[in-house]
Amino acid sequence: MAVEVKVTSVLQKITGTKVVHGEGATVSELLSDLDDKYPGFKNQIMQNGSLHRFVNIYLNDEDIRYLEQLNTQVKEGDTISILPALAGGSSRCGENNPQMATDGHRCSESLRLPRVANRERATTNDELQTTN
Repeated sequence: MAVEVKVTSVLQKITGTKVVHGEGATVSELLSDLDDKYPGFKNQIMQNGSLHRFVNIYLNDEDIRYLEQLNTQVKEGDTISILPALAGGSSRCGENNPQMATDGHRCSESLRLPRVANRERATTNDELQTTN
């Protein structure tokens, strides 16, 4: 039973493509099958036999952490998405940006937000403040 698995760029270096297919009755079995096909696959997302804490796996857009985790059942036609957890932060806090924290704590980088009503796109926090 084939399950479609969508992977991000880090895993694409191993698989060679954005979408792969694997088999298994559970997410764990599916990941083992993919590791057999693409050696090193599991090393990128697992740590000490568990899913790395910065990796999220979705079964048909449902986070498996809220299902049965690695024991979540999969079936033919399902789609698995493997994504890194996203978080803000920059090791460049305070460098040439007075709006960033200088107390040694990690801080978020400037956001890129689209402008509304056909205005130009602001690409830094300074531009956001001067164009609003």
